[in-house]
Amino acid sequence: ENHFPCVSATTGRLWVVYETVDANASASVVLQYSDDDGATWSNPTNIAKDVFTAFISDVTTGAADGDDVWVEYEVRSGPGLAGSIQVVHSTNAGQTFESAVNALDVGTSSLTWHAALVLEAGGHLDIEYYGGTSDGSTNAGVYFVHSTDQGATWGKATLVHAPIALI
Repeated sequence: ENHFPCVSATTGRLWVVYETVDANASASVVLQYSDDDGATWSNPTNIAKDVFTAFISDVTTGAADGDDVWVEYEVRSGPGLAGSIQVVHSTNAGQTFESAVNALDVGTSSLTWHAALVLEAGGHLDIEYYGGTSDGSTNAGVYFVHSTDQGATWGKATLVHAPIALI
């Protein structure tokens, strides 16, 4: 398990998102929060449970502001790189989540690795990721996508740096 914390910009609530894999290799993305600087934690909320088998990414990130919380996780169809960057959003402090949206610009990259979600000061969202068309590609790049509507839709990927190798 890797735990990735984020803090609400307005309430100070500490959120942590992480992945678990049970004895049957069934993977889940889990969210918890603390209102007392980590002394105690809420019960875990399963965001994506049993929807894929041991092929979630090694990096799952979140962002929060007030009762809004977003979680990003990659989904793989097998070993190697991920084929999607899923983003879910809750407007009620993680009690319920909207349907997942794929933020990967598949017109630019069919595979991704190490995506990271960031909430901008103005309320917009960005995801940075390594993207390319094949595992082992030496013509891959670092990209970011931007959302102005709380993660409901994502724009075309912007190239930050290339080339890089996806190995």
